[in-house]
Amino acid sequence: GSAVFVGMDLARTMSELRLFGPAGPYGKELRDVLEAFCFYRPDVGYVQGMSFQAAVMLIHCGDAGSAFVCLANVLSRPLFVAMYRNDPTLLALRLELFDLVFRANCPALARHLEALETQARTCVLAWLRSFFAKPLPLALTALVWDRYFVEGELFIYRAAVGIFKVLSGRLLEMDQERALGLLLGRLGAHLPDGPAVIEVMNMVKVPDKAQVLFDQVSKLRCDGPVYEQPPLLLS
Repeated sequence: GSAVFVGMDLARTMSELRLFGPAGPYGKELRDVLEAFCFYRPDVGYVQGMSFQAAVMLIHCGDAGSAFVCLANVLSRPLFVAMYRNDPTLLALRLELFDLVFRANCPALARHLEALETQARTCVLAWLRSFFAKPLPLALTALVWDRYFVEGELFIYRAAVGIFKVLSGRLLEMDQERALGLLLGRLGAHLPDGPAVIEVMNMVKVPDKAQVLFDQVSKLRCDGPVYEQPPLLLS
């Protein structure tokens, strides 16, 4: 199955840290976590981007068993199941939710990107495939995750729009090629320190229409309206 693709991504995962390649101290552990997830959720399997999430779990947990439990619980949440299983209906609804929050908070940037025929949602989907761990510095990723674990999925859309707000001054002066190059690359060099970015995310407002849509989306599951994956527990 998709587990055969895990090895291809190990050395490319946070390569600047040199922790997860064949010679890295966490290379075997990262492979073990990802392959275990493929067997735990064969309906999801391995998708590029997961290795970054697993890497963050390993760094913070320190052992493969705990990292697997944390990864499995996070990736079994509705947003990630919908994304990694590429559910067209649930993905479209969530990206529309992002669009509503984005246009309400960054109207000038939204118009500029539309004029460039560049969809902000495409960049957001790329960010979410690694749960922000690929584009953002590790410390900022941890801050975003902390807020998500406390506040839930709605904070993800505020976080994504907050990143656009921080980058808006640069993006408004860019053409399509430069804008995509910025948005789809590593963002650390273009952002202030983590707490400053979080403060911008805190200022992002969720319009009523987006809240209504979120309330509807949060009741849906890929496997039916009553599907829930039972959580694993750390021993």
